[in-house]
Amino acid sequence: MNITNQKDSVYLDSGYVAKFTVTLPTVSSFIYTIVAGDTLWKIAQNNGVTVDSIVKANNLDPNQPIYIGQKLTIVK
Repeated sequence: MNITNQKDSVYLDSGYVAKFTVTLPTVSSFIYTIVAGDTLWKIAQNNGVTVDSIVKANNLDPNQPIYIGQKLTIVK
C-alpha cells in the first residue's frame, strides 16, 4: 500500500485488501473430585477430554495412582 501526502491532500493506493477472521477456541476449566472407581481414562471420556490433557493440566505421572478425594483440573 502506498500513501503519499501532498500539501492539503492524501492519495491512497488501496489495491487489494484481504479480509479474514480468526476464531480462537474458548477454554474453560473446572475442578473434578475423584470418586471410587474413577480412572484417568474414565474421567477423560466422561468429560470429553483426553487423558493427556488431564495429565498435563495437573502435572501428573500417568503411571502413578490417583486417589479418592483428589482434585483434578479439567481443561476443555
